[in-house]
Amino acid sequence: MSKKALLTLLVTTLIACGQDPFEPYGSPTLSVASGDDQSGVAGLPLEPFTVMAMDGEGNAMDGAEVAWFVTTGEGLFGVSAGGEARLVSSIANVTDQGTAKAVLLPTSVGTVEVTAYASQPHRAQIGSASFTVHIDAVAITLDESIDWEAPWPVGPQGAAVDVGTPVQWRPVLPCCGHHLLAIGVPAGGTPFDTMLVPTDSVFEFVPDVPGTWTWVWEHEIDDWWIPETVADTATLVVRAPT
Repeated sequence: MSKKALLTLLVTTLIACGQDPFEPYGSPTLSVASGDDQSGVAGLPLEPFTVMAMDGEGNAMDGAEVAWFVTTGEGLFGVSAGGEARLVSSIANVTDQGTAKAVLLPTSVGTVEVTAYASQPHRAQIGSASFTVHIDAVAITLDESIDWEAPWPVGPQGAAVDVGTPVQWRPVLPCCGHHLLAIGVPAGGTPFDTMLVPTDSVFEFVPDVPGTWTWVWEHEIDDWWIPETVADTATLVVRAPT
């Protein structure tokens, strides 16, 4: 048999078996590189999820298309567009030096799962990789710069949790003290009244009865270099166990 005929037979056999003769031998894969099995707090971004795409010869694949979705629980992905950060329900990106990353802001307590699906441009699927994280508390960030109309499911206004779910207040202002005071407590509930230092401080409270809790955040701001004490009022809705 001539070399040309032998080559034709080999290519025909590979195609019949579903193998592209012009691709590296073996199947490409997608795997978890880092970020799996994290613990976190709803309302605060997790450490990045990272996947690695490899070709059939074990080489890193550049340009693989990766789509990210929350498949269990609730969360939003952080993206940057036009120099502004925003939150979206799903994202898509491509691998660079074999890896692609996504940052998730979990918005529910419990188990949250994220799945990444990868494919070669205009070609077959590479595979999928899943991440599982454990969210056991809700964060309320105390920051004057927060956009009160932003689509944050948890935050200073409108936060809602179940009875027994820990709620963490976290100040981020670089100066002054923070006074947290419950001014409206449902019947039978335990009130709170605490002071927090400017940074590296967390106040955790576990609501013990359902209903609407009203609380005040008193803090100082610099108004033309003159310290001024301001007070912001917000609510925390606590749901009864189902």
